[in-house]
Amino acid sequence: ELAYLAQVYTNLLITKQPLTLHFKPHPGGFKDRILRVSPDILPPGVLNVVNGFGVEAGKPLAQNPRIAKIAFTGETTTGRLIMQYASENLIPVTLELGGKSPNIILASAPLREAVENGAHHMFHNSGQSCNAPTRMLVPASRMEEAAAIAKATAERTGIMPMNQPPGALLPGPPGMNSSVLGPLPHRA
Repeated sequence: ELAYLAQVYTNLLITKQPLTLHFKPHPGGFKDRILRVSPDILPPGVLNVVNGFGVEAGKPLAQNPRIAKIAFTGETTTGRLIMQYASENLIPVTLELGGKSPNIILASAPLREAVENGAHHMFHNSGQSCNAPTRMLVPASRMEEAAAIAKATAERTGIMPMNQPPGALLPGPPGMNSSVLGPLPHRA
């Protein structure tokens, strides 16, 4: 999340071009962090945020002739639609499509540490990240142990006291510094 914020702000400051970010209606705490920091760093109108689903918000953005470039990270079907919409005005498009990154844990790895770190990383930004490792590949001989560690890690998420250790994941309002796991739009 911090690396993405740094990339967004660096690109804005270097290119001096306005940027519009399109989020789903319930993007988690990341959007709120961007909006909270932006007024202190950027002049008004440089960073713009649009919320909504693809047809009501994303499609008009991708078809807008005032848009100079579109970058999209997400699933393949939506990527195809964005390319189609942008082609009407020959808007350049960069797409990062496909699944999410796996955790690949080798037999020699410290299993508990690797699984706990992978599970924590997956929960950041409510799992709404292109590099959220939602899959974990472990040797078959260690699968049951890895599943138990991942389950215990998920069950601890949100029930730790406020003086939790570094890296603990507490759900809560995005504005709270202790919240890592922001609001979830629906039950899994």
